Amino acid sequence: SCASLTIEEGLAQKKITYWRLSSAKVWEFNKKHLYYYQMQGQLAITGRKFCLFYAWTPKGPKLERIERDDQFWESKMLPALEQFYFNCILPEILDPRFTRNMAIREAPGFVGPARKNKESIPIA
Repeated sequence: SCASLTIEEGLAQKKITYWRLSSAKVWEFNKKHLYYYQMQGQLAITGRKFCLFYAWTPKGPKLERIERDDQFWESKMLPALEQFYFNCILPEILDPRFTRNMAIREAPGFVGPARKNKESIPIA
């Protein structure tokens, strides 16, 4: 647990995974972490240019300004979201199975990997 550590100690012990040490030996936000995806999605949807990420422990906080990354949104997030919408959400809107007491469609390539991914994500 990080409860008794400073943010820097948690980073050094790799108990905090949403920051990483860059090649320049500077702590930067981990662009592979789910928090980064969440923030970029919120920034893109709301049209904001940045958000503030605040991490707190009893031994001290850390604040970082996260800029909206339009290239990350366009290349990493939007294609997967569009594919999910057109293959999973739209078919259910057009031909609902839930209201007919039928099993909801399991789109190949989404549900299995998402379920597996959810089980393997460490809570940081």
